[in-house]
Amino acid sequence: MTTIDSNTRAIITGGAGDIGLATASKLLDKGAAVCLTDLRQDALEAAQAKLASKGGRVEIFAADVRSLEDVEACRDFVLDRLGGVDLVFNNAGITHYGNFEDFTMEEIRRVFDVNLMGVVNGCHVFLPILRKQGSGHLINISSMASISGMPRQSTYCASKAAVRALSESLSAELRGTGVGVTWLIAGTIATGFLARAETKRAETTNKLSSLMQWGGMSPERVAANLVRAVEKNQGELRLTFDCEAYYQMNRLSPRLLRASMGAVQRFANNFER
Repeated sequence: MTTIDSNTRAIITGGAGDIGLATASKLLDKGAAVCLTDLRQDALEAAQAKLASKGGRVEIFAADVRSLEDVEACRDFVLDRLGGVDLVFNNAGITHYGNFEDFTMEEIRRVFDVNLMGVVNGCHVFLPILRKQGSGHLINISSMASISGMPRQSTYCASKAAVRALSESLSAELRGTGVGVTWLIAGTIATGFLARAETKRAETTNKLSSLMQWGGMSPERVAANLVRAVEKNQGELRLTFDCEAYYQMNRLSPRLLRASMGAVQRFANNFER
């Protein structure tokens, strides 16, 4: 078991909104000190203001997770301000929506750099600290998209599958060291994530985003489950009905799942004609 209390210090990437901000709120409820990092200083300041009513300690540091130097600077800031680190939430992520050939190589690299290399940078920079102290936890945000490829999400699926595989490997490597690894595999979450996606089909993404907001699990509920999984030293955490259905279908009949993804693509093509 991992105890989260007033002695706990956490860093959360992508911490200015959605799951990151909700996770910070849950950690503050338990007395932890939190550092939020994100790209934009103004978004971080707004997040800090939202959390002010919670009391507790909230530090902010603007950084780009794609940059190893930025993540190293964030580490130095956390060590200076909080005196150490116990929980590392590698939460920052972006997506595209469209066929693979719709996007330039620069756009494709950006997804991999944020979703995969952002996690790699976070693990690489903070893991030595956790290993040395013989305690702590890495938390990596993967996705239902890591289970099997989805149409119009090719780079997102590939990057999140890599995050899942990295997390599984780290979990095995760190067994017995006192350092835990949890990775989140979630389906539809009620955020504006898809509305922020790079796309040439904005009308479609806006409609899909509205459906996500209507039918998805709230970030607060995701955060509560995620924090509980960390406390239990749980490895993979699967959340949402659609994620579990997708997982079980892939386990029982991968061929049927692939056929259903083909049907999704055909529907999308007809929808946009």
